[in-house]
Amino acid sequence: MSPVLLLLPIATANSQSPFCCGDMMRGVRRLDEIAKLGLSNRLIVRVGALLKKNATVSVALLELARPGSVLELLLLNPSILERGKELDTDTLKHLAEDQASLNMQLAVTAASDGVSVICLQEELDAGEGWAKEAPESDEINAAPVSSRMDAALTVSAVPLPLAVSVAPAANTEGMFSRVEIERWRLKLITASSASERQEALRTLILAPLLPAEKMDVLLQGLSDKDASVRAEAAAMLPGFGADPVVSEGLSGLNHAEHARHIPAAGQLLKILQHPLKDLEVGAIAVSAITMLRANTDSALTAPLLDLLSSCAAAIGRNPDRLAEVTRILTRLIAAAAKQGASSREVENALAPAHRLIKALGAAVPKTLLPVLLAEHERCAEPVSESFLLQSMLDLCVPESAEEENVVRLSVAYLARDKDEGRDSRGVGARLVKRGERALRGLCGAFNGASAGTQRYILILFDDICRAHKVSPEGLECAAAVVLQAIESGNKGLRMTAMECRFVTNAELSEKTRQALTKVFLDSIADFTFVFDIEKIESSLSRMGLAALIPLMERTAPEQPNEERVRAVRLLGELALNMKAPRGQIQRLQQGVTDVLRRLQALSLEADFPDRGELLCALGKLVSCPAASKEADAVVTRALLEAARGTDAKLVPRALEGLSYVASSRRAQADLIHATAELLRHVLDEAVQEIETGSKQVAGELVIEISGGEKYTTVLPIVLSGISRVACSSSCPPSIMRDLGHVLITRWKKILSGELMWGPTNTVLLVQALKELGCHKGLSPELRLEILRGFAPQHVQTPLMHALTEILAADDTPATAVGALTIGYAILGRRRKDGQFALEDRADILKAVARIVGRKVLGDDSPEGQSKAEAFRRRVLDELFKGMKDLIPYSSESLTSLRDKRSLPPKLQEEVERRMQEYEQRLAVNG
Repeated sequence: MSPVLLLLPIATANSQSPFCCGDMMRGVRRLDEIAKLGLSNRLIVRVGALLKKNATVSVALLELARPGSVLELLLLNPSILERGKELDTDTLKHLAEDQASLNMQLAVTAASDGVSVICLQEELDAGEGWAKEAPESDEINAAPVSSRMDAALTVSAVPLPLAVSVAPAANTEGMFSRVEIERWRLKLITASSASERQEALRTLILAPLLPAEKMDVLLQGLSDKDASVRAEAAAMLPGFGADPVVSEGLSGLNHAEHARHIPAAGQLLKILQHPLKDLEVGAIAVSAITMLRANTDSALTAPLLDLLSSCAAAIGRNPDRLAEVTRILTRLIAAAAKQGASSREVENALAPAHRLIKALGAAVPKTLLPVLLAEHERCAEPVSESFLLQSMLDLCVPESAEEENVVRLSVAYLARDKDEGRDSRGVGARLVKRGERALRGLCGAFNGASAGTQRYILILFDDICRAHKVSPEGLECAAAVVLQAIESGNKGLRMTAMECRFVTNAELSEKTRQALTKVFLDSIADFTFVFDIEKIESSLSRMGLAALIPLMERTAPEQPNEERVRAVRLLGELALNMKAPRGQIQRLQQGVTDVLRRLQALSLEADFPDRGELLCALGKLVSCPAASKEADAVVTRALLEAARGTDAKLVPRALEGLSYVASSRRAQADLIHATAELLRHVLDEAVQEIETGSKQVAGELVIEISGGEKYTTVLPIVLSGISRVACSSSCPPSIMRDLGHVLITRWKKILSGELMWGPTNTVLLVQALKELGCHKGLSPELRLEILRGFAPQHVQTPLMHALTEILAADDTPATAVGALTIGYAILGRRRKDGQFALEDRADILKAVARIVGRKVLGDDSPEGQSKAEAFRRRVLDELFKGMKDLIPYSSESLTSLRDKRSLPPKLQEEVERRMQEYEQRLAVNG
C-alpha cells in the first residue's frame, strides 16, 4: 500500500480504531491514527523516528503518554531510539525501572511485517480479532468535502507534524515522485523559514495529488503560524471552488499591514451572513483560530471571536475543535485578567467570548456542556472560571444531573470569592434563574463563605424567592440562614439580612416569622438613616399574625419610649396589611380584638409618649375588616373628639386615623361626611403664617422663623386623607365631587401664585388629584377639569406622568382628542438637534407609551384617525430606538403594548414582528 500523507485527521461516523485490525499488534503507522490523542510534538517526532528504524508504539500505550507524564519521558529516552527494532522486553523493563512512578507493565513484540511494537503487556494478553483493518488511504481521500472540512476543524491545539511513512520508498525519480512529495510535505510543516514553507505550499498545490490531499495541504497553509503563508494559502482558495470574495477577505485578514485586518474581518462577517460552502466556512474558521492562538493584536480579538460565532455550527460538529476554541477563550480571558479583573481588557474580551459561547450553545448544547466542564477542571484563574460557570449555567437543562453539578460548582465559586464583583454577580444572576436548587445550594455554602459573599448570598435569596415559586421547605431553609445571620453576624451582615423581603412570605411558618420579628425588633437600632428604618418597619408590618405577640410585648411600660411608639405604629400598619390564613378568620378577629384592647388600655395612660401615634394606630386597626363593630363605634367617637379638639399635635394624627376609618368598606355616609368636613376645615386653616423674631443668645443676635409647621406636619396628612376618603369604594359621589373641587381649587391657586405650599406638598397635591382622576367613579366633567389644570404644565415630569396615567385609566371617547393633543405635545419636547434630552428620554417614552396603549385615540373623522396612526407609529419608532439604546422602560413598554392588544391589528403585527427581529438579533449578537 502506497504511503498516504494526511495533514489533518478525518472524523467519519464509520471509522474504526486505528489499532483494531487483523494484526492486533500492528502499532501506529500513520499520523491520523493518533491525531486526537493530544500528544506533544516531541513525542510525535519520536514515533516517526522509530518508524524509520522499523519500530513503533501501540495506540493504547500512546493514549497514556500525555504531555509531561512519566510514560512520555520513558518513550523519549534516547536508548529506545538507539536500539530501534533491536529493542526487547527485558531492555524496556530495565529502562522503565528508572521511572519509579510508572505503574504499568510494558512489552515489545513484532508485527506481521517484522516491525517492533512497544505496547502494554495486557494488549498481548488480550488476544487478537478485535476489529477490521484500518481504512485504506483511498477510502480516506474519497471522503466528501464536508467531511474533510469537519476534519479541518478537528485539529487539536497542538500542531501535528508530518506522519512518517513506513512503506517502501518509491523507486521513481523526479520532482513529483512520492519521495519528493513526502519531503515537500515535511518541509511545509517543519521548515523554520516562512519562505521555505511558502515554496513547499506552492509546490504541493502543483503536485499530482488527489484533490483531498491538496485540500489537506491548503488547510495546513491556512493554519500556519506565519501570516504570509496563510495569505498565500488564502489566495489559492478560488482554485478549489471558493468564492474570490472569501479569498480576498482572508488575504486581507492575514495581510502584513495591520490596518487591513479589522476591515477584512468586518467584510468576512458580512459574507458569513449568507450561505457559504463548507470549504469557505472551514477556511475562515481555521484562519481565525490560528490568529487567535498567536494573539498578537488585541484589537483583532473581538472581530475574530465574532467570526467564529458565525462559524459556530461548523466548529460544533467536532468536540476536539470545540475544546480547542474553549481553551483559547479561557486563555484570552486569563491573559486580559492580568491587567486587572475589572480592566477594560477584560471587558473587551468577555463580551465577544460570551457571544461565541452563546452561538456554540445554540448549535450544539449537548456537546458544548461536557467540553466546558472539562475546561473548568483545568481552570484556576477566577475571571475565566466565572466565564465558564456562567456559560454552563446558561446551557444546562433544568432539573437535570448536569444542572445539579453546575450549580454545586457555581455555589462553591461564590463561596470562595472575596471581591463580590462583576464575576460573582454574573454567576449569581444566572443562579437566580435556577430557582430552589440554587437556593438550597447557597444555604449550604453560607457558613463557609467569606463575609462579603455572605451578604451577596442573602441578596440572592431575595432575588430567587421573588422570581420563583419556592416550596415552604426551601423558604424555611433560607429563613433559618437569615435568622442565624441576624443573631450571630456582624453589624453589616445583620443589616443585609434584615433587608430580605422574602421573610414576610405567608408560607413561612408562624414560628419562624415570630422569631424573625423578635430579632428584627432587637436589631433595628443598627440602622441610622430613616429610609433604612422605614424599610425594616415595612417588613415587620407584613409579618402577619406571627408579629402580633412580639409587637404587643414591646408596648409594655418597661420598654423604652421609642420602642413602645414604634410597636404601636407597626401594629396599626400590620392591621392594614394583615390577611387571615386559610381557615383562621376567627383567629385573626381575636388577634385584632386583643390588639384593640391593648391599645385602648394604653390610651388611658396619661404619660404615654405619643398619644397621636396611638390614635392613628387605633384608626388603622378599626378599618381592618376583622375588627368588631363594637370597637368601631368606640374608637370612632374617640377619634372624632380628638380631631375636633384644639391640641395642635394631636388633631392631625387623630384626623389621619379617622380618614382610615372613613375609607373602610363598612364606613357609613355620615361618618364619611363628617370626616370630609373636618379635612376641609383643617385645610382651610392651613394658611401661611410665618413670623420672624430675634433675641440675644450668649451675647449673639439670633433670628427665629416660626409659623410654618403646618406645612410640614399638617398639610401632608390632610392631602393624603382627602385622597384616601375620596377614592374609597364607600365614598358617595357628591362627597367625591366636593373633595375634588377642593383639591382643584388649591391647584389653581398654586398655579396663579396665590398659594405657596412648597415642592413636597405640591407633589402630594398632584398625586391626590391623579388618584382621583384615575378613579372610575369620578364624573367626566371633573376629570376633564383636572386634565385641563395639568395640561399647561406637562413639561414637568410629575405632571406629565399624572396626565398620562389619567388618560390611560379613562380610555373613553371623552378624553380621546385630549389624549392625542397631549401626546403630540409631549413628543414635541425635543432639543434643537431633534433629540430628547437624555435625562428626560426615559420618562417621555414611558409617558407616551401609556397614551399609545389606549384603544380610543383622536376623533372619529378620517383625518383624526390618520393623525392618531401617525402618532402611534412615531411613538413605536421612538420606543424601538430606546430599546436599542437600552433606555429604561422602553422594552417593558413595548412588551406591554404587544400583550395588551389595544393597538390596531396592523400595528400590532408590526410590533410583534419587530420585537421578534430584535430578540433574534440579540440572541445572535449576545
